[in-house]
Amino acid sequence: ITPDMSTTPVNPEIDTRSNLERTWIKNEDYNAPVEWSVSGSTLLIVLFGTEPHAITITNPMIAGAFLQIWKLLNNTLKAMPYYKQLPRANHKV
Repeated sequence: ITPDMSTTPVNPEIDTRSNLERTWIKNEDYNAPVEWSVSGSTLLIVLFGTEPHAITITNPMIAGAFLQIWKLLNNTLKAMPYYKQLPRANHKV
């Protein structure tokens, strides 16, 4: 889940290499400088403050629960008429 803010670093080459599917969310709807991702049994939370920090939770139950929430959010967001216009911001690479 990636907020559409210019401060969010995005590198399409790394996304492709790591098989990352971004779910964009409008900055007006979610403006926290926090990105969430799940892979296997790991939930990764990245905080983009004055100094970036990452929190990793390796637990199959927590990762599975977040994946269910992400699927609901992903399907809802991608059904929105504006979704194809995202990302709008020029992101750092």
